[in-house]
Amino acid sequence: MSSSNAEISRYFDRHQIIYTLFWSRTSLHCGFWLENTKSLAEAIINTDRFIVDSLAIDSTDKVLDAGCGVGGTCIYIAETTGSQVDGITVSEVQLKIAKKRASKSPARNLLNFSKQDFSQTNFKDNSFSKLFGIESICYAHKKIDFLKEAYRIMVPGGKLVVVDLFLTKEDLNAQEMKIYKNTIEGCAVPNLSTKDDFQWSLEQAGFNSIAFHDMTSYIKRSSHKLYYRALVTYPLQILKSRLRVGRVNFTPIYQRALFDRKVAYYGAFTATKS
Repeated sequence: MSSSNAEISRYFDRHQIIYTLFWSRTSLHCGFWLENTKSLAEAIINTDRFIVDSLAIDSTDKVLDAGCGVGGTCIYIAETTGSQVDGITVSEVQLKIAKKRASKSPARNLLNFSKQDFSQTNFKDNSFSKLFGIESICYAHKKIDFLKEAYRIMVPGGKLVVVDLFLTKEDLNAQEMKIYKNTIEGCAVPNLSTKDDFQWSLEQAGFNSIAFHDMTSYIKRSSHKLYYRALVTYPLQILKSRLRVGRVNFTPIYQRALFDRKVAYYGAFTATKS
């Protein structure tokens, strides 16, 4: 269960159009359904606001979105806080969309997008005061590599937020392993870390003031939306599987069971560079 950077890039280059047409034109993440949230668009903004609030971003900050997708969160942060924001992605298609959207933003002078691997960037030491990843750090082959790189490019006292999926335990039974494999393989995720392993990796990288927030209940409506929308294309995925044509994607079907059966959390880690 491992995808190369080339496979990950190819996945997003080929599937971004699906996210745009059937999920959101601005973001790929689930979104937080808080009280009185009326739509997926509002839920997505809730997550963006969570990032701003958790990192206490203001106009003095320089921020990095590690795995920025089409740049929606970057643009939201730049427009609402006045901070300078960089976004990086491994997808050429996403990069072009992000740059095009940024060019139309009133905060365009605060935005910069580039194609980079977030585990090995070309940024100088101590470049960013705030850094985050939303449903992107799961794509790191070794999470510790990303965290060491994040630590290197952050200023002392800088803050980090990682919003993602984390396994609840290491030892999965056969049914849980099937759910896990079918969830990550369809969208080219190399592996998921357990919550405890990710916390250990944060500590090993040098971060402190580490906290975990279980946000699973806040994305349940998005999880169910994904599931029901995927039922329409399920027969096609079965056919592709039998014919061995293209990448078979059962992720939208199995991700619901991943959460409902408590195989994984959807959570947020916050931490500070020493």
